[in-house]
Amino acid sequence: MNHILSVFFICVLFNQCVSGQPASKDVTKLIIEAKRLDGLLWYKKAEMLYQKLEKTNKIEAQVAAARFYIKYREQYKDNQARAYAILAQAKAAGSLEAKFVLSDISADFTKPLPFIKNAAEQGLPEAQTRWAMFALLVKKDTSEYIKWQKLASINGDGEAKYNLGAAYLSGLGVNKNLDSTTSLWKAAANLDEARAYSSLCSLYGDAKNVKYNLDSAIYWYEESVRVINQKELNRDSNSDEYLAHLYLKKGLLDKAIKYFTYAYQPVS
Repeated sequence: MNHILSVFFICVLFNQCVSGQPASKDVTKLIIEAKRLDGLLWYKKAEMLYQKLEKTNKIEAQVAAARFYIKYREQYKDNQARAYAILAQAKAAGSLEAKFVLSDISADFTKPLPFIKNAAEQGLPEAQTRWAMFALLVKKDTSEYIKWQKLASINGDGEAKYNLGAAYLSGLGVNKNLDSTTSLWKAAANLDEARAYSSLCSLYGDAKNVKYNLDSAIYWYEESVRVINQKELNRDSNSDEYLAHLYLKKGLLDKAIKYFTYAYQPVS
């Protein structure tokens, strides 16, 4: 049923884009749906929506499309020049997001560009997460770190949700709260934050942990294996082996053998 509704929603938005320029609220819905499809690894469906977004006259829609092409640059080599041109035009028009992407600052937290805090204050989630890391690693200010991670998390940033969950686990700048950790990591996983999958596996799979739950551990390991296999096109033997051991603990011998076989089969 959810799949049918999703297809219907895509068709409605698709027709709006074809028939004319969609309203701003429809563009926002279209961007959210495109990102959701991308996160679910439905690249072709996501591509269809991003192509329509590129053709709108809305800067945020064009930037979203450009970022999709750059994210999958190997698959969209012919789109790279156009993607960067879109970002350059958007930057000239005052887009903080475009300026952020073009700055390529991901490698160095110690030298934040002057506009990043301004972008964070104006609500750009990625800038908020970046400024939070600068606060922690350079300024050594845990309260400011938590402040910006919370803001980015509220604004839907998966990395921020994961980082905030880790803070609640360790007590970094906040009181330890395992329920908050679990909730935030699940939310991060739903936003395709890869680290959240493995962390949830460890959280539920550790017999010494109060959250120990074999069924939940198996679920998150299965999700982790699915995402790794689909994204990297290679099986992760460590995850396969650990999943096999979990199935043994549950007494599910057939599934255990299946994943042990995956774990120890020769790499082609």
